[in-house]
Amino acid sequence: MSSVEVEYESYLVENWTTDTLILHLKEQNLKLEEKHFEILRNEEITGLDFLDMTEEKLESCGLKIGPSMRLAKEAKALKDNTKRPFSSYLSLKEVLEKYGLKSDSITSIP
Repeated sequence: MSSVEVEYESYLVENWTTDTLILHLKEQNLKLEEKHFEILRNEEITGLDFLDMTEEKLESCGLKIGPSMRLAKEAKALKDNTKRPFSSYLSLKEVLEKYGLKSDSITSIP
């Protein structure tokens, strides 16, 4: 599946498929290569699994220390909800339009 074909299936990371998780990770500029994403695919890591990933668990899957550290930080950020899964949107307007809400500002959202 290409990143264009994959759409976030849920706002909750716990519900992400492996492909949705990989799409999100590719958008985060974590300096990862396709071989790193292949490991996640082969291990069938979903959003729910990813939230509990540690450096050690990622290394046990075959990732080197650098990618493991970056992915573990991303997992922690998602778990702590410091990042939002709307990263594919460029603006609030796009998010609102996706749900049929037309508004000029956040103070007049219907």
